Amino acid sequence: KLLGPLSVLILVLAILIFMRSWLSAMVPLVTSLLTIIWTFGMLGWIGIPLNILSAMIPSLIIVIGSTEDTHMMAAFLRGLDENTGENSRKEAVKYMAKHIGVPLILTILTTTLGFASNLFSNIGLIQHFSFAATFAMLANGFITILVTPLMLSLFGPYSNTSLFKDKETGSLPDRVMSIFRYFQDHFPIPTLILTAILCAFFIFQASKLYVTNDPLSYFPSDRPLIQDTKRIHEDLAGIKIFFISLESKQGKAFQEPKNIQKLVDIQRFLSSQGVYDRSISLADHLSFMNHEFRGGSVEQSLPKTRQLVAQYLMFLHRGDLDSYVSHDYSRANIVVRHNITDSHTLNQYIDELQEVIDEITGPDMESFIVGENLMVNKAAESLMVAQVKALALLMALIFLIMSAMFTSFKGGVIALVPAIIPIALMFGTMGYLDIPLNPGTAMVAVIAIGIAIDGTIHLLARYNELSRRTSDFASAVNTAVHEEAAPLIVSSIALAFGFGILIFSNFTIVAQFGALAAATMVFSIF
Repeated sequence: KLLGPLSVLILVLAILIFMRSWLSAMVPLVTSLLTIIWTFGMLGWIGIPLNILSAMIPSLIIVIGSTEDTHMMAAFLRGLDENTGENSRKEAVKYMAKHIGVPLILTILTTTLGFASNLFSNIGLIQHFSFAATFAMLANGFITILVTPLMLSLFGPYSNTSLFKDKETGSLPDRVMSIFRYFQDHFPIPTLILTAILCAFFIFQASKLYVTNDPLSYFPSDRPLIQDTKRIHEDLAGIKIFFISLESKQGKAFQEPKNIQKLVDIQRFLSSQGVYDRSISLADHLSFMNHEFRGGSVEQSLPKTRQLVAQYLMFLHRGDLDSYVSHDYSRANIVVRHNITDSHTLNQYIDELQEVIDEITGPDMESFIVGENLMVNKAAESLMVAQVKALALLMALIFLIMSAMFTSFKGGVIALVPAIIPIALMFGTMGYLDIPLNPGTAMVAVIAIGIAIDGTIHLLARYNELSRRTSDFASAVNTAVHEEAAPLIVSSIALAFGFGILIFSNFTIVAQFGALAAATMVFSIF
């Protein structure tokens, strides 16, 4: 209810300010509305539910869908400059199709690949979002190709009166480009060296990244759910639980005081770690009964003989022991309750605990630390590996696509540079600010590459076209940059604002995604 309309408002204002055309603002709204209808219709038809991530699909469609409309509008206005007369709109649409058709299809393909690279995630939350977003990007590309030329031919202007007409207009895109052009012309080598140093610094910071799965961190700390969880932790015991299971090859092993003592030793170490709320085992039951039977002079100590253990066990119902020891007393459980929701922190303590348990139990027993939340945490650890694979796959596909487009591997390598630098800066920023990889932040990289490559494709495609008509390659570079800079900067800034709207989400995971994606869009201009 809030983020969708806000995305629309920000998008319209950004395009109106930069493009100075109501039609430029209306075309993305029409294509986005149609895409939203198609996408949610598809989700309803297939039966994929909405989740925390896929709920932001409308905002993504509105924001991302506007980029190609902006480039098409810029090409249409350039076409009006070259074609005047009664059929100027029709000729401008032909000009647009001729000059922007191939890069348009390539950018739709790379953006779709950015979202699709998460389809093979083993986390359902990400998988469902990836499917919805992939379909949305394909649908938006299809609708844009059909609808935008139609709207421009019917309602477009007959002459170019926008910021694209004059070479210098004092607009924000031109001012940004003049800053970059100054450093490119006067300090080309220092600029490259500074960029390399920046990348090296941020890549070093990125090495500090870690994966976490903390569902409670998806909500702000003042939410009732978080407050109730804290109250349960303070007044009772943590809402999380795991089990330490010891298994002996000997029958009735846990009627032997020496083996029960191992449970006590493990529980003492659990207490020494100081992070768990409570642990309970068979040893606690026996110690309590021994204390009650032997009188107040005996501290909470275990019975000394196997016979005494067997006698005490006769006073306990079998149902009371099911959670703590097997029927044949060859396996015993320690039940541990805690309130550690951050998987990264919990995994560190579990690794330390496992080492101590192995020392205490010795070679005669096997030990297992198990629990549903531990299994979920282990699955979350695959996020890092999955994202590395997705990034590598996407980079390879972009390299092949761009190499084919330019019939040159050099072109493919150059096209990767503007994709790699923003990702290095983004991951470095996350490492520097101690922002972990979670189901929201982990997706920013591949999605941002798919989007950031958009401007690169249009820039290189225009240069490729110009360089075939002239031997003055420096002039071709300057012309290509001038013609594509305005739509590139406009779309990147509009994307940054659009993603920035997600910061106001009630879910922290969505807000983090929006902030990082917005920052990456700004990096992509650089």
